[in-house]
Amino acid sequence: MRTISLLLLTLGLAFTVLADGARYVPPPTGRLMLNAVLPPTVTAGTTLPLYLEKTGRYYAELYVEAADATPAGVATATPLSFRFTFKRRDKVLHEESVDVVLGPGEHHKTLFWIEAPTPLPARQELTLDVQLRDAPPALADKALRLQLTRKFEQRPLTPP
Repeated sequence: MRTISLLLLTLGLAFTVLADGARYVPPPTGRLMLNAVLPPTVTAGTTLPLYLEKTGRYYAELYVEAADATPAGVATATPLSFRFTFKRRDKVLHEESVDVVLGPGEHHKTLFWIEAPTPLPARQELTLDVQLRDAPPALADKALRLQLTRKFEQRPLTPP
């Protein structure tokens, strides 16, 4: 009787692990792992789903866009202060605080670089919590787009 109980427990655990591992996650487009327009409520914080398809180096970029999704530069120097928190379920894996200044006419900034599998795991469902400390008045009529892209790694050339 005890052997049957252990066998059923083992099979139950195996099917649970398989069911959890077989969850479908739509693949990202090319090297772009995250492409999201941050909502106006980003000062209170927003959560974005994230799935890093491969191991390697990733970089986060911020784009300033007009209402029609075209690049829009800022008129004056605009300081931005972000807090990024990478999580797997409720466990915090990595936190990043970034302070940048967009110069006059500038509409793009690289925010930070991060590696997978350390400190972030690859091929796991993650979430990214983004918080902007203060919304500058210079960005009142503009949208902020956040992109996370995998760095292109070219294999070294081998001599013929």
